[in-house]
Amino acid sequence: GEEMAALMKEYSSEYLGVCLDFGNNLSLLDDPYEVVQALAPYTISTHMKDSRVSMTPRGLLLGDVVLGDGVLDIQRILDLLRKGGRNPELSLEMITRNALEIPVLSTGYWATFPERSGLRLARVVELGAKRPVEPSTLDSLSKEERVSLEERNIRRCLDWASENVAWKN
Repeated sequence: GEEMAALMKEYSSEYLGVCLDFGNNLSLLDDPYEVVQALAPYTISTHMKDSRVSMTPRGLLLGDVVLGDGVLDIQRILDLLRKGGRNPELSLEMITRNALEIPVLSTGYWATFPERSGLRLARVVELGAKRPVEPSTLDSLSKEERVSLEERNIRRCLDWASENVAWKN
């Protein structure tokens, strides 16, 4: 988040900006709201989604879930984006897939971020404790069942957004 904000401060223009994904930076142990606040002035589009996080013996499990079912405060994120002043396009990103394993307990992961402390990990784990990722069952589903589940999840996201998101142009 901090690195992208610095790049945007240097290079941003009315034609160049950020496509802000609401949940991806959890895998980098960033506070989602600090990332949104830092990048809001440069955000021109979004990947609006919700996430859940759990600990595993090897690290974090990060899963995409239906809007409103995760740990992200979508309303808070939208408020921060409004304050950023760019009025970004909101695009739904609902991926029905097995949760991703982020190997935050390996030394190789931390080699990428030598200046970061375990406090960031603790904060993400604490956030995830509110609503942990549920064990995945997607591998046992047929292709038709997966397609049906994906469609249900997208419809649930759209229903949630139509009830909860009042985005003003």
